[in-house]
Amino acid sequence: MTDVVWQVSGELTEAEVASQQPAVRGQLVGRLTRYLNWCEEQMGGDEDNGADPRFAELAVRITDRLAKLYRLERAPQVVAEEINVVSDAARTRAIVSAQLRDLASRGVGVIEEHPRAPLA
Repeated sequence: MTDVVWQVSGELTEAEVASQQPAVRGQLVGRLTRYLNWCEEQMGGDEDNGADPRFAELAVRITDRLAKLYRLERAPQVVAEEINVVSDAARTRAIVSAQLRDLASRGVGVIEEHPRAPLA
């Protein structure tokens, strides 16, 4: 993985931080993954091999940091569909009108036409 060198003159602006955030996050994930792999190599996969327990602690910390970068501690955010109130209201009005006409045709009730909700 190639490290990206950021060219920033003076102080970082909020716009620069926002535009560079995804690339920097990706770079950090790559580095942390390399460190985690190195820790696992040092531990050797066998807990009885006398490996230094500090590598295990470091691996836990790196895993925790990766979880934070991927925002795994938060519940997934659900994007709500945008509701078109006008079309939904018109669709609902048409369905109710059709059901009322059906009931009237069977003699169940009397339908009086409302001026805002034509039955046609």
